[in-house]
Amino acid sequence: MKYKVIEKGNPLNPAAPKKQYANAVNAGKFTIKDFAKGMPERERLYALGFDELREYSLKNRETVSPALQRERTWTLPENGGHDLSRVSGDLLLVTAARDVYRFHITQEHFTPFEWLQGVPDVKSVNYSETTGQLIYTKAEESWWTHHIYLKQPDRTLTLPDIRLYKVRVME
Repeated sequence: MKYKVIEKGNPLNPAAPKKQYANAVNAGKFTIKDFAKGMPERERLYALGFDELREYSLKNRETVSPALQRERTWTLPENGGHDLSRVSGDLLLVTAARDVYRFHITQEHFTPFEWLQGVPDVKSVNYSETTGQLIYTKAEESWWTHHIYLKQPDRTLTLPDIRLYKVRVME
């Protein structure tokens, strides 16, 4: 999702400071073929469940009955697996009920993600090693929020007319 940051004032209180809001911008189509380009060096699908992370390979891809084959499974450091995002060819981010973790694929282990360590209910996380920018959402009203949080630069975007669950950055 691409967005443009706009400032809006409170029409009932023109003297109040303006707030920044995210305004969605149409960025065109994103297809399954685009998604498949995400980790070409591994040719694997990673799936997150309540208490485990799984790695699958695609078998019989050129036939009329392709199939997924489970290759490896790792137990999460805590229950409540929620979001999975790619950082690089060897690094994934995993959110769970009370924390966010880095998963190092070749080392096959989880470590706390320092920037969000101890932040509960993170619903989506996007991190770029290249820019150092972090974008995430966390549940604040039951399962949803009106906020998108950014670090590098530090900013909170508010979308008062939508119940946000997840946001995803497509580069």
